[in-house]
Amino acid sequence: MSEFKSVCVYCGSSNRVDPRFFDIADRFGKAVAARGLRMVYGGGNVGLMGASARAAFSTLAGFGWEFPPVLYARVAGPTIANCLRRRRL
Repeated sequence: MSEFKSVCVYCGSSNRVDPRFFDIADRFGKAVAARGLRMVYGGGNVGLMGASARAAFSTLAGFGWEFPPVLYARVAGPTIANCLRRRRL
């Protein structure tokens, strides 16, 4: 069995969620970063998706995002992915 290098996060982007789920998202993001895995997500900064990404970013220096150029202006420090295939590598 091969080891995986990336984790795709697909979860809610609403802040109207039970606070317990934010705690879980925070712990998940930190665990992803601690294991040196790459987090792939939609680039949002709200809800559970944003919480997990912020936690990973705060834990691991050099963490970066990959998403289409149209979203580039919304976040700082991303890696630009010019095509969907690049995002999935």
